[in-house]
Amino acid sequence: MSHRLFPKRLGTQIALIISLLLCLLITIYTWHSTIINKNRINLAINRQAEIMANSIASLTIGYMLTDDFAAIESLLLRNAKAPDVISITITDHQGEVISQVVQKEDSTVRAVFTAEKLTPPISSKPVSEQLTDKVSIWHPLFDTSLLGWVKVQYSLQAGEQIQNQLLLNALIAGLILMTSSTLLILLFMKPYMTYLSKITEFSGKLTNNTGEQLALKDPPLEIAKLTKALNKTSLILQAQNQSLIASETRTRTIITSSVSAIILINEDKIIELFNPAAEKIFNYHEDEVLGQPVTILMPEPYKSKHDQFVNNYIRTGTKKIIGIGREVVGKRKDGSLFPMDLAVSEMFVETGRMFVGLITDITQRKQNEMNLKTAQSQLEEKNKILAETAEQAKAASRAKSDFLASMSHEIRTPMNAIIGMAELLGESELTDEQSQYVNTFKNAGENLLSIINDILDISKIESGNFALENICFDLQEVIERVGEVMAMRAHQKKLELINNIDPEVPIALVGDPTRLRQVIVNLIGNAIKFTQHGEILLSVKCRSITETQAELLFSVTDTGIGIPREQQKLIFEKFSQADTSTTRKYGGTGLGLSISQQIVEMMQGRLQVKSKPGAGSTFSFTARFGISDICKESVKTTDIDLDNHRIMVVDDNATNRMILNKTLSTWNAEVIEAENAEQGLIKLAAANQAGRPVSLMLLDFNMPGMNGLDMAETIKQQAKTLPIIILSSSDARIDNITRIKELKLFGYTTKPVKLSALKSMIMTALQMKSSEKTATKDKVSAAPQMRPLTILIAEDNVDNRNLLTAYFKNTPHALEFAENGKIAVDIFKNKRYDLVLMDIEMPEMDGYTATRTIRRWERETQAKKTPIIALTAHALKEHELASAEAGCDGHMAKPIKKAALLDMIQKITE
Repeated sequence: MSHRLFPKRLGTQIALIISLLLCLLITIYTWHSTIINKNRINLAINRQAEIMANSIASLTIGYMLTDDFAAIESLLLRNAKAPDVISITITDHQGEVISQVVQKEDSTVRAVFTAEKLTPPISSKPVSEQLTDKVSIWHPLFDTSLLGWVKVQYSLQAGEQIQNQLLLNALIAGLILMTSSTLLILLFMKPYMTYLSKITEFSGKLTNNTGEQLALKDPPLEIAKLTKALNKTSLILQAQNQSLIASETRTRTIITSSVSAIILINEDKIIELFNPAAEKIFNYHEDEVLGQPVTILMPEPYKSKHDQFVNNYIRTGTKKIIGIGREVVGKRKDGSLFPMDLAVSEMFVETGRMFVGLITDITQRKQNEMNLKTAQSQLEEKNKILAETAEQAKAASRAKSDFLASMSHEIRTPMNAIIGMAELLGESELTDEQSQYVNTFKNAGENLLSIINDILDISKIESGNFALENICFDLQEVIERVGEVMAMRAHQKKLELINNIDPEVPIALVGDPTRLRQVIVNLIGNAIKFTQHGEILLSVKCRSITETQAELLFSVTDTGIGIPREQQKLIFEKFSQADTSTTRKYGGTGLGLSISQQIVEMMQGRLQVKSKPGAGSTFSFTARFGISDICKESVKTTDIDLDNHRIMVVDDNATNRMILNKTLSTWNAEVIEAENAEQGLIKLAAANQAGRPVSLMLLDFNMPGMNGLDMAETIKQQAKTLPIIILSSSDARIDNITRIKELKLFGYTTKPVKLSALKSMIMTALQMKSSEKTATKDKVSAAPQMRPLTILIAEDNVDNRNLLTAYFKNTPHALEFAENGKIAVDIFKNKRYDLVLMDIEMPEMDGYTATRTIRRWERETQAKKTPIIALTAHALKEHELASAEAGCDGHMAKPIKKAALLDMIQKITE
């Protein structure tokens, strides 16, 4: 069917399509139902024929056995009258017809004779044969054997008639249903079509009547959504129209108020727009130029070239000036010329192609560019001079660094021999006068070394090469090590040096322990230098703490000369001291506090001083450190519980007593204090009389009146098993150690007291008492047992070789020397060594090269790696890193202390 014959109205199309679909469904359903009913009827007829054949067979067997053929015929005649029967036939087992009855078209039956021989089934079971219009049933006649067959034929015409009737009924029902459904659909669709008609009419007017709203009464959901969308579209179009109008107004405003000239021309190069800025630039009024060719604004040769460019672009599309900003020359009304920046673009409107020119007067910019060029030329000349100056400064800095490194090396090399030999002399048997001389030049050497270190630190700070480490460390160990180092200097002046760390201060920290130690040593060193009597107290407190960070407050308080307020700021400046006479009287460079202040600032802290002349000084600084669980695991702490123990502390220094009391109390001990020996003996006797005896005595050695050893001797006369520990403010002399052994005291320890050592001695002492051991033990530690080593020493300086020989004199180690790195490598390859001490600055082959050569040879020969310690007069951090990069296991800067060297050897070779 042509689409032109299809209904135009949407409702009619929908009704027709639905009717056709219904008709198709009814037809399919009718066809399917007819087939099923036909099959059912045929199946019923077939079943009826089987029943008749079975019934006839059961009666015929007896008649055949008696050859009663009349009875057989009578039986067939009776059954052949049944509806739809075509014929009933009896044959013998070979197919010969015995009797046959047929039903005529008028439903009468009669017997017929036929000589035709039928072909019975091969099977001995009932068989059904179905053709298009009839069905035949073969039923066997059995007695003891197969006697024959009964064949019943039924007509299938009844099924065909029923099928035809059903088809006719379906066609009639389909026609009625299609007609009625079409009418119902048209009736149902009528309001919807009315809605659509109104919507269509509204849509047609939408472009003109923007903002209007369509109102429908009770529309369906879909129609309501469509109406809402159209109403929204109407509002959007209204807003767009208003926006377009506003945009046009805004565009006109922009063109009018633009500081750049805007000129619009058509394809004929005729001016159609000339804004106020163009009037100002060209001195033309708009009315004077509208309708005029744009070339009136151009001088030659731009005038001729412009027409050529535009004509060529319109003809070929090749852009010469379109979309490109360029500098040209314009002509004003009075004929004067001026530089301008011109950018041309094109646009298409209803009337055709238009060109827009955007013009800026660049007269002032050109003048500025000329001035800038002159200034740049002058600046380049100045920069050249500055670059030359900077290069000279860099060269001077490099020369300074080289000089400092060279100075460090040249001074440290002989200083190593001087201080080392002084240390060895101090270990030998000397008279008091000789000891004084040795101490004098040893202290002078150490002071000179301190000055060198301060100068190197200042140099590194100024060059930006000064950096802090960030490693785990034990704060308790740092403080106690500082106490060990500074104790001798304090005790030489008979000063008490006291350490006090608050219990809440975390011990396991992350930071730079070396630089922290440097600051504390500097502050304590200054305190010792400017204090003639009394005490020096180092205290550590916790300012704030989180899970990952702690801010600590370190204070060094002395009882020295003090500093006037007006001079307190000067002491933190380089090469400055509170008084010009200070250097002459006390020595020093004035660099220590300046370096310390900058280290503290790098630790995010602040160094400050509180002091009064004659009343001592307190130097304090804050510093931030990290807290890490890994560091906590690496710091070993031992818990101690002194519950049920009474400990007496006898010391004339109140600060010492306070700190020991607080420390012992945190260990749960009951503490008894006495400020001198006489008071201590009275309190000891009172405790025994009260039945609360003292478990342990801590006695200061240097007390006015009766000293610690005299008091201990008095106590031992009454309580021989009472453990007594002597606290000494000076190194134990031989006669004191002998007397300690004679009195069978538990031992002694030097001040400032190391908590770890004190803790260990107390625990051991109390265990000895509890197990009733009466033997005492001297706590003077012996040198650790050393494993004999074969050591190769590469050193070109004879004095240093002699010094090292002296250092190892009382050790089990065997030494061999090489005068330079090349000889050291040759010797190393021919003999197995346990350790190599490698000087860095040597002729022919330096220590770095020698170390790399040895490491390469070990890898090539798969030899076991031999420890190598670098001994160098270079003290900068980069030299230590260079030693590690070359393959050294340790690095020591000269001058080298014997104890430090032996300690490093033992650690590396363990």
